[in-house]
Amino acid sequence: MKTFIAASFAALLASTVPAAAQMQPPTPLSASEFASAAVGSRVSLAVRVDARVRSIVRAELLDRETDELYHATGVRVELYQAGGTPIVMGTPADVKPGAVAIVTAVVTGKRRADLKRIIILTSYVSVR
Repeated sequence: MKTFIAASFAALLASTVPAAAQMQPPTPLSASEFASAAVGSRVSLAVRVDARVRSIVRAELLDRETDELYHATGVRVELYQAGGTPIVMGTPADVKPGAVAIVTAVVTGKRRADLKRIIILTSYVSVR
C-alpha cells in the first residue's frame, strides 16, 4: 500500500511540473539583443505600450531584471497587431498606454515586428 501511495504521489508531482513550467512567461530579449535580431526571426520582448492606433502598437522596450521588475530602455518599437492575435491574461482593451506585456513577435525590420502573442503583465510587474 505504501508503494502505491508513493507511486501515485510521484506521478502527481511529475504531472504538475510541466504545467508549472508552462505558466512562466518566456524570457524576453534585451534591447541590444533585439537590435541585432535578423528579419524573420521569432523573438520575445518586454514592452510598455505608449500608444495603439488601429493595428499599430507603439511601445518602449523594457529590459528584464527579475520576473517582477523591468527597467525602461528608451528604445521605441512599432508592433503590428493583426486581428485575432492571442492575448493571454487580458483582453484587447488591455493593450493600451501604460500596459506592460511580454510579446512574441516576428522581426520585420529595424525596431519593427509582427505580434504573434501578447501576455499582459501590468498587474504583476513594476517598471523603473
